[in-house]
Amino acid sequence: LSDFVVLVVDDASDDGTVDVAMGFAARDPRVRVERNPERLGLAANWNRCLELANGTWIKFLFQDDELATTCLDRMITVGEETEAEIVVCDRHVDVSEGTSDRVREYFASLPRMDDLFKRPGDEAGSWDVVLPEEVCQALVAHPGVNFFGEPAAVLLNRSVFEHADVFNTEMIQLCDLEFMARVASNVGFARVREELATFRVHERSASAANAGAQE
Repeated sequence: LSDFVVLVVDDASDDGTVDVAMGFAARDPRVRVERNPERLGLAANWNRCLELANGTWIKFLFQDDELATTCLDRMITVGEETEAEIVVCDRHVDVSEGTSDRVREYFASLPRMDDLFKRPGDEAGSWDVVLPEEVCQALVAHPGVNFFGEPAAVLLNRSVFEHADVFNTEMIQLCDLEFMARVASNVGFARVREELATFRVHERSASAANAGAQE
C-alpha cells in the first residue's frame, strides 16, 4: 500500500524529534509534520491528530511501537470487505529488559482475543466480525482491561466519529480504552487474526505505570 499520508504531530517536544521528522518530510511528500506551539497532553494531542488528518482511514502509531509492512494494506482490506468502522489486529507486546516482574505479569495475564471471542468451527479463518453485544459482554466480564489492544493495533474509519465524540481529554490513562468501549459497544469491530503491530513496554512508559496502578 503506497496511498497514505504519515502525519507527525509533535506535542511541543524539547528534543530532536521535529528535526528528524522534517528530514523524512524533505525526502518523501507523503510525510507531513505539525508541531503544537504548547503541550496539549495525551488525549488532546490525539484529537489534534484527528483535526489535521484528512484520510478515510486513520491509524495511530506512537514513537515506541512498530507496524508490520503489511499492516495498513491488510487492515484496510478487511475493513472494506466487512464494511466495519473499526478494525483491530492481534499485536505482540515487547516488554523491554529491566521492566519489573509486576508489569510483565500484568501483560501476561491479559485475556486473549481467541478466548473472548471464540468462533467454533472457524479457527482457520484470518478475520471475523465481533458484534456490539459481544463487546458489551467482554467489557462487563473484564472491567478496566484493554482487550482491544493499544492504538497501534486499531484502525478507525473516519465515519466512526459520526457516532461518538473524540477522545476524552479529562482522562490521563486508559483514554483509548474508554473511547473503544464507548464506540465498539455500539458498532462492533472487525478482528484480524494476525500480529500486525508491536506494542513496546518499558518501566518508564505510561502503560507500565498504569499496569502498576492496577494492583
